[in-house]
Amino acid sequence: MLTAHAISKDNLKKSFEKGASYYVPKDEINNTDVFLADILEARERNKNVFVKWYERLSGFCDRRFGPNWKDEDPEFWNSLLGY
Repeated sequence: MLTAHAISKDNLKKSFEKGASYYVPKDEINNTDVFLADILEARERNKNVFVKWYERLSGFCDRRFGPNWKDEDPEFWNSLLGY
């Protein structure tokens, strides 16, 4: 998902609900090749693409939204990550 919208918890969630395989914040746009490789590898191995996204970008989201950013909707985030 590439968007001109500022990253927010709501925009992030909406993007995934609408079918985005990945959400790349503007601050991380230079790493798009890495993120694309993650998506392709996960799909090739029949793995959840969001797990690698979370591994790579959860720290970014923690800094941006606070360490408990997923607590507003834990059911959604746990489902997305396959917990």
